[in-house]
Amino acid sequence: MERLIVSLASLSFAALLLFEGKKDQPVLVFIPLCLAVFLHKASLILARLFPASPWEIAWAVGILALPPLLVSLTLSFVKGKTFLSRREVLLFAGVSLFLLLLFLGSVFPRSVFSLLCMGALGLAAIIAMTALFLFIRGDAPRMERHKMGYVLAAAVVAFFLTVVDAIPREMPEFLHLSDLAQAILLYLIYLSLRHPKLPALNEAILRVLYSFGLMVFIMAVYYGISFLAGGSSMLPLPAVFAFAWLVVVFMNPVRGFLRGLLRKFFPAAKKIFQSFRMEDIERERSLLLEEMATGLAHEIRNPLGSIKGAAEYLRLEEGDGENRKLLGVIVEETDRLNTVVSQFLNYARPFSGNLEKKDLNIFVDKVVSLLKTMPLPKGTAIRTELDLGIPPVRVDGEQMIQVLLNLGLNAVEAMPRGGVLTFSTRKSRSGKKESVEVVIRDTGEGISRDALANIFKPFFTTKKKGTGLGLSICERIVRNHGGEISVETEPGAGTAFRIRL
Repeated sequence: MERLIVSLASLSFAALLLFEGKKDQPVLVFIPLCLAVFLHKASLILARLFPASPWEIAWAVGILALPPLLVSLTLSFVKGKTFLSRREVLLFAGVSLFLLLLFLGSVFPRSVFSLLCMGALGLAAIIAMTALFLFIRGDAPRMERHKMGYVLAAAVVAFFLTVVDAIPREMPEFLHLSDLAQAILLYLIYLSLRHPKLPALNEAILRVLYSFGLMVFIMAVYYGISFLAGGSSMLPLPAVFAFAWLVVVFMNPVRGFLRGLLRKFFPAAKKIFQSFRMEDIERERSLLLEEMATGLAHEIRNPLGSIKGAAEYLRLEEGDGENRKLLGVIVEETDRLNTVVSQFLNYARPFSGNLEKKDLNIFVDKVVSLLKTMPLPKGTAIRTELDLGIPPVRVDGEQMIQVLLNLGLNAVEAMPRGGVLTFSTRKSRSGKKESVEVVIRDTGEGISRDALANIFKPFFTTKKKGTGLGLSICERIVRNHGGEISVETEPGAGTAFRIRL
């Protein structure tokens, strides 16, 4: 059972990394390493079921491929910061090739050949663990040292259990855990490759430990119920333990694999998963912001008020000299910073709208009227293309005006030499669900690809005096209304923001 688990796990890790298309050097080495482990373990299982020479050859190829691949993987991790180099990789590759030729020539009995293979693999493992230890003790970045610390700890445990299991002795079946330890080591390496950043890796490991603890609890409940019921048909402990570990290990990779298939064959599923993820991120961000926003605003506004008051008093005492102008700059900048704090509070404040069924055309007309009263760049025209038959939508009127006005002002700023700003509304249908769309389109400079990926992030701005919170607040308001906001742009040809409610 344990051998089957490590073979399936190694094959799964290789398939998942291939499917994800990662091109990093450690990944390119880890994939053939997993395939070699699979070939070695699977051939042992098949040799028991179907005794034949091809499985013996597959077993030999699998186990002999492991020493050079293990050293090569370690080399890709330590990045030349220890004694390890390509020389050791080539040396073990030569030894493995020589041993394979001896096996094919039937020079030694299988027992002697197995001993030689295990010796080569053990030596490679010792060299790899020594290199990792020196890497951790060296001057490598702290994040890399922590990651390799996890791998080294798992490698030492797997090596120890493998050596103990290789010693002939009488021992209860449930103490033979070397295969499971090897599978855990492969899984930890897989996690470190999937999550290059230490916080994400720590989170993944904690999730695994939590899931494993849950499975152990389920095992305990199973044995407790079986014991109370008589205990005559209880499953062996290794089988239950292996099943629990199998569920934990394959839960996230299989989910990720299925998600990838859905994204490939059903592109619309990508938006669904993104919306789930965005909901989680937004919930966590809201809780954090609600806790810190009020206190932070208070601590900033108090000294701001004192600075502004002192600057205004000193400006009254000054004449028309340079000092008066500098004091005026201080007053203007304190006002601007106070505006940033106010917008931050608006962004962090929990949603509490007065939702009523309204015709969105009313709000569009109000915003257009407001914009026409403002000083606009010469040659700027504002047009409306309203569908008078759109159904009413449950919205907070003030917040919706805030969104449309903000987008309208951004569009005007994107056309410094004039252009056409168009507000349009129309009905939209997705399946059986009917919605209303508002599109704000300009003929301005457009948005660059780099900026496009960040425009809804708080405090991101391309303006010299922007706060970077306007679009974040707009997105938050629209999402709190159960709607979506998206952007289409073409540099040099204009931008269109689409709100769907």
